[in-house]
Amino acid sequence: MNLSSFLTRNMVAAKLSSVSPREAIEQIVGSICSRKGLRNKKEILSSILSREEQLGTVIGEWVAAPHARIENLLEPILFVATLKPSIGF
Repeated sequence: MNLSSFLTRNMVAAKLSSVSPREAIEQIVGSICSRKGLRNKKEILSSILSREEQLGTVIGEWVAAPHARIENLLEPILFVATLKPSIGF
């Protein structure tokens, strides 16, 4: 399994404008759902936010990797985003 096989051009967003980690996650989940045709946005968002509450997924000072296991998801989804302005997770 190669990471690059999960990252396509339409799964990248630059300069999202979010003022909080929660807002950034909401925007990213919305983008994923619309681009992948997923209808369970609330479930996905809830799972990721719950996971973040248990243990934050910050990697260094300005990088985060919010994630969760989603029931019935057939394959991993990778989405990369940059934020402007940057916010601390």
